[in-house]
Parts: sequence; structure tokens; C-alpha cells
Amino acid sequence: MEASKRNYGIDLLRIFAMVLVIVLHINGKGGLLATTTGTSEHVTQFLELAAYCAVNLYALISGYVGASSRGHRRWISATLSLWIAGVFYNVVISLWSRHAGLEDVMGGRLGIIKLFTPISNRTWWYLSAYVGASFFFPFIAALIDRQDEKEQLMGGLLSFLLFSCMTTYARMSTGSDTFNLGNGYTALWLLVLYYIGAVIKRCQSIDSLPSWVLLLAAGFMVFISYYWFYHIDEVIVKEGGSFARVLYNYTSPTIFICAVCLLVVFSRLQIQLGSRGHTVLTRVSHATFGVYLIHVHPLIFEQPWKGSFAWLSELSPALLPFGVFGCALCVLAICTIVELLRQLLFDSLASAVRTVFSASGAVSDN
Repeated sequence: MEASKRNYGIDLLRIFAMVLVIVLHINGKGGLLATTTGTSEHVTQFLELAAYCAVNLYALISGYVGASSRGHRRWISATLSLWIAGVFYNVVISLWSRHAGLEDVMGGRLGIIKLFTPISNRTWWYLSAYVGASFFFPFIAALIDRQDEKEQLMGGLLSFLLFSCMTTYARMSTGSDTFNLGNGYTALWLLVLYYIGAVIKRCQSIDSLPSWVLLLAAGFMVFISYYWFYHIDEVIVKEGGSFARVLYNYTSPTIFICAVCLLVVFSRLQIQLGSRGHTVLTRVSHATFGVYLIHVHPLIFEQPWKGSFAWLSELSPALLPFGVFGCALCVLAICTIVELLRQLLFDSLASAVRTVFSASGAVSDN
């Protein structure tokens, strides 16, 4: 694909990935997994495992886009923008929670400091891990630029074998975390995904794999994770093992492969929506990280969100997926509107500042 042509399939994938993130949070903190039984439990668990590739997708997209747009050269401004967005939502949501009379979970008097240090205080784990990883994006990009396709493929394969397969084997055999990946909740794992996303963008040989094969592989990976969880993990637990759920984390080979397959498939989509449709798709895509910042903020995630989706367990197994994704889309829509308004506010402020400085510069010249 030409470097100047935007890949709207990736924009759509970013939105889809955020929907899956919300599904994970509906099932987990939202209380659905804890309240379903019987067939509904199996349906919910399958949805959970199918959505588990979402975080990997987001990091893979960063590498895929960074490899083509040279976005890694703007990492300082991008990191600053993320910090500003985090501070904004910290302040606004904290003021709202005080008005709503919610319990303070930000640390009492230390909360003021936490408002302005969301990265160091890990208010959002992904934001903290991503910012830490982003300092090394330029070095990964430089490495990719110096590698030929064979070296890129070997580097991607080696990364997969070491940080996914070997880590999973160690977890399964001894319960250890060989490379301290923390089940994927670390900057190191996001760096691995960034590199592999960049490799996927650069390597033309990947295009030889048909999309239907990749979709079939993604579904098969979800099935393996599901089967393992209900049949092999249970055996491990019954025999006294303390290292179950080996395929139920971000570093799992099955979760990883599922994410890679979806990235390749979506990158091939030719989306024709017209100029206005493409503009809407791009803006919603750019708003997805704000969706994450809003609904996962501790003052929302630990109180209004917690257990608020348990009522979905009353739906029949056939209707349960529609209920879960329907709620996820509603959350996406509401948070997207809020984030777009924030972006509009910040753009207006930036424009006003530029106008003031331009005017002052003109006056000084005269």
C-alpha cells in the first residue's frame, strides 16, 4: 500500500479492538462472568476469550502504523498529548465524582498529585506501559529500516517464540514468568507487539496468505483457548497446580496469533465510504483511546461500572452475545462523543493560542 494512502481498514480495526476491550470489562469488572451459570457461563467465557486479543491488537496497530507513517518521529508530542488527555480526564472525572458523592479511590490528599501524574501513578496501566515503551519506538523503527525482509521475518518469529511460546511453556511447566512479562501488562510486551506490527507492515510475503485462512485460524485459536480453559486448566487445578489459565492471558500464543490474523485481514479491507464517511471513521478511530481513558478511570471503573452489567446474565444464552455487544457499542458511542468534544475543545484552545501569538508577533514587528 502506498505510504500516502490511509488504510481505513486499520481505523476500523482500532474501533473494533476498543469494542472488544469494553466487552472484556463488561464481562470482568462489569460482573457478568461472576453471575452467569450453565450454558450462559460458557457463552460468556467464549466471548471473553474471543475478545482477549483486543489489547494485543491495539499495540500491533501502533507498530503497523508507525512503520509506515514515520509516526515514531513524533513520539514526544504524541506522549505529551496522551499525558494531557490523562490529566484532563483525571480532573474532570474527579470533579464529577465529588459532585456525585462517590467514594474517593484516588488516594485522599495524595489524589491531587495523582491527578497530574497519571503515568507514574499507573492510573491506567496501558497508558503507563505504552508511554514507557514509546521511548524505544524510534530505535525499533531504526532497526526495522536496516533489516531486509528475511531478517524482519526471523526477528518477528524469534520474538514470538521467546516472549509468547517460551513464556507460556514456562508458565505451564513451572508457573514462572521467564521474562517478567506480567501476563502482558508491561511495557516490554507492548514493545514486542510494536516490533511485530512493524514487521507485518513491511513484509510482503505475508500477503500470500488468504484472508479466509487467517479468519479460520483466528477462530481456531479462540476455540483452543476455550477448550484448554474448560478441560485442561480444570485438570491442572484439580491436581493441585497453581499455574492454570496458561492460554488465558495476553502473552498466550493462541491470543497472540488471533490478533495477528485479524490485523492482516483488516489491513486488506478496501473501505469505500466517501469523503464524509472516511472522515467520520478516522475521527472515531482517533477517539478510541479516549474511550478507554474514560470508562476505565478508577472513579468510574471501581464504582459505577463495577457489577453494573450483571443483569445481562438474565438473558438467554442465544441473546447474551447481542446484549453484551449492544452494551459495548452504547459505551463506545457515549465515550466517543465525550472524547470528540474534548478534542474540539483542545483544538479550539490551540487555535486561540496560535492566534494570540500571531497577533503579538505582528504587533512586535510593527
